[in-house]
Amino acid sequence: MLARIVQSMLSSSKIQQKFLHRDGRTEKKREFSYLIVFVCRANVSLTEHPLKDELILFGGEFFDGRTTLLFNDLYIYDIKKQHWKRVQTPQPPAPRSSHQAVSVAMRDGELWMFGGEYTSPSQSQFYHYNDLYVLRLSTLRWEKQAASTTGPSGRSGHRMTTAKRQLFLFGGFQDYIT
Repeated sequence: MLARIVQSMLSSSKIQQKFLHRDGRTEKKREFSYLIVFVCRANVSLTEHPLKDELILFGGEFFDGRTTLLFNDLYIYDIKKQHWKRVQTPQPPAPRSSHQAVSVAMRDGELWMFGGEYTSPSQSQFYHYNDLYVLRLSTLRWEKQAASTTGPSGRSGHRMTTAKRQLFLFGGFQDYIT
């Protein structure tokens, strides 16, 4: 099965990554093998589609020993066809890793995502997100959710689940600089 997944990704052999900073600045481009970046990506969210035989992958990071790349791209894996498809979505969340996502079948399917971590390419800057997004699976559009109360602190490495139309968040960590 892994061989089929790899073959489906070979159509685009190289990518160029612009390093995107939180303040909107970009740094030089660097070319990487698309296949290596995808297969070696860590700290993604991989969530089952609530209504279809699909898996949804978002974000993650790649470290080649010198530079960290963060992603905010979305892929859908068709389990029956054993095929990955990259999906372009308008206004996705910022690039991140170590976030959590859960899916629910309500309103034709939704993917809820909280938190995660930004790491600069040189790993000299870190930031933990405390934002909550929902991806409407019927339209593949992201919506940032406004919190009506003070929500959880920014974090990464946490766990999240859903029950009875509520999201439950547990654990995680945040680096505090004193």
